[in-house]
Amino acid sequence: MNAWPLVSIIIPASNADRFDGLGSKISNSGNCYVQAISLDDFFGIEKITRITMDIEGQEGATLRGAARLIKYQRPDLSISVYHDPKQLWEIPSTILSIESEYKLYLHNYTSYAVETVVYATYSKRKSSKISRAR
Repeated sequence: MNAWPLVSIIIPASNADRFDGLGSKISNSGNCYVQAISLDDFFGIEKITRITMDIEGQEGATLRGAARLIKYQRPDLSISVYHDPKQLWEIPSTILSIESEYKLYLHNYTSYAVETVVYATYSKRKSSKISRAR
């Protein structure tokens, strides 16, 4: 059995008095500072087969910080795209700019915009099945 390092960071919502999970975001006006490193630096050469992100609008920056890992290891990706409407085209564009041979799929888990996820799998992998981890 493999043990994976888990990094979990919680940033309080700017409207903490009505925290419902939908209002959480990373903000420059908060009072909580978190030191971060890129996924490329964190994992180094460790083999990664899947990356899942739901990080309150920071998915694009985090993908760019994992560009080397994505380009050379080609893990399956599950990336939330509902924190900002622009994510619907920016996240797929970012993924394809890193590795153009990914196949992309979009899935919405609700009847409105939240819980929308882009799945990406490397198209040239022999047995490339993607499972929705929910």
